[in-house]
Amino acid sequence: MLIGFKLRNFRSFADEQTLSYVMSPDHAHESTHCIRTGVKSVPRLSRAAILFGPNAGGKTNLINALITLKDLALHSTALTGREFAERYTPFRFGAWASRPTEFELDVLLDEIRYRYTLAYDAERVVAERLLVYRTGKSQRWFERRAGRVRNAEAWTPFSPSFNGAREMWRKATGSRALFLTAAARLNSEQLQPLFRWFERGLTIVLP
Repeated sequence: MLIGFKLRNFRSFADEQTLSYVMSPDHAHESTHCIRTGVKSVPRLSRAAILFGPNAGGKTNLINALITLKDLALHSTALTGREFAERYTPFRFGAWASRPTEFELDVLLDEIRYRYTLAYDAERVVAERLLVYRTGKSQRWFERRAGRVRNAEAWTPFSPSFNGAREMWRKATGSRALFLTAAARLNSEQLQPLFRWFERGLTIVLP
């Protein structure tokens, strides 16, 4: 289940924008419009969300941001440099044009909460992190940040709760590839639920 999605510096959006499925305190229509999760941090989620606004208000660009994140999560290891650069479409005015695009995805899968963040520009992944909540406290399974020197990266130590051939997956992750993609395609069992959600659970149809 999608809990929320945030984006910054993508197409017509400069400042951070949020799409949230978290229910308000209002209990009206709860029996028909609400999903009870059984998770204390997000006990109730909306069954649906509606985007409305004027023409050229950014509705399609919000959906395109989800499409872009899905595309990167599934295919980043196979993209050429040109193809990766094409997926960087920042807000074109002022300093935003040279800043990274940022996404944050929050999903609940089998009562486990995944909060995945990504920042990238035309040349590389600038930052990537996955927080996992099996209880109320988060586990930082992985985190990386690009250094100032080209192709240099700083990796935070992997969480003891994140198992598998972590160093092999890290070495297989190029500067334009997502670690999520590389590790999932190299058979990380723990990342399969999130990867499969991108593959099968996140379905987007544009008219």
